[in-house]
Amino acid sequence: MLDRYSLDELGDRAQLLASELATNCYLHASGPARLRLSWEDGVVRMSMWDTGRTLPGIAERPAPNRADAGHGLRLVGACADDWGWYALDPNRLGVDGKIVWCELYR
Repeated sequence: MLDRYSLDELGDRAQLLASELATNCYLHASGPARLRLSWEDGVVRMSMWDTGRTLPGIAERPAPNRADAGHGLRLVGACADDWGWYALDPNRLGVDGKIVWCELYR
């Protein structure tokens, strides 16, 4: 998608962010997940849906025995121009889980 719209300058950040969002799903949610990318009005938006009910949080400090873990959402916050999350209401939408999203501005 980035190539199609000549957004090469966003490629490295977009790849890193997509990887972090997908890794968080793999580590913290069971069941299916889906990454969605969109481009509109100068904004690349990535939305990662998973079936997990727990909203993500940023740990104050990663566990001392896991220096390689606990930095994913800090990295998303540092690399994305905006980001956030919200729970889905299965009674209203017919689907359960949450969406974690981030945006890159051109």
